[in-house]
Amino acid sequence: MWRDDPQPEAPASGPLPEGAPAPPRAAGTSVAAAGEWSTACHVTRWQAGDERAFDALHRHFTPLLREGVRHNKWWRLFALRCDVDDVVQEIWSRVLREDTKQSFASRDTGSFLAWLGVVAHNTLNDLGRKEIAQKRGEGAASEPLAEESDARAVVMPGLRPAPTASSSARVAELDAIAQEELSEDEYLAWILVDVRGYTSEEAGTLAMGRSGASVRGLRRRARAKLVRRLEE
Repeated sequence: MWRDDPQPEAPASGPLPEGAPAPPRAAGTSVAAAGEWSTACHVTRWQAGDERAFDALHRHFTPLLREGVRHNKWWRLFALRCDVDDVVQEIWSRVLREDTKQSFASRDTGSFLAWLGVVAHNTLNDLGRKEIAQKRGEGAASEPLAEESDARAVVMPGLRPAPTASSSARVAELDAIAQEELSEDEYLAWILVDVRGYTSEEAGTLAMGRSGASVRGLRRRARAKLVRRLEE
């Protein structure tokens, strides 16, 4: 019924639009022949100076970084004073800094996902600590913290199902059922991997702060709940 960890693909005419899913690769088709998304290939091209490869990495991972920011513990400290995209832009700015790039230069291209996760984590920690230090230095009273949002009700634009005209009603119905039946983490794992086509490792590392195995467990529970509900 569902595929395990579908891999997004880049069309022949260029990289995917931000957050867009793509059809799965046919069984037995090679990555090169299918034009399947390959983080390692894009990282290799970026390291060789291909700016278009970095643009593709930026488009592919930005939706996940947005979710990661919004669900990070520090976000509540400065959510009232800055936008999610401002924080994501700061993460990408650090990725492009020479000292940060040098920290990745000796790594295998396959470790880019984990490295990007570390950069994002360190960026959020730095911003959060600066916010606390600024408040203490100014002696200002703490502002009300942003209320935690439920991912089932507020998923970042671009992560919602992207229905066609003929399927919009069914997609809306399934999404409504998922919001009702699934926990926040189950819903986020389901919509990121099964709907948007990211891998469990990508969703876990950048958006959910979990291991790929943990995300796969959440997806299994989400699938089981949805199947039971749809069979009623």
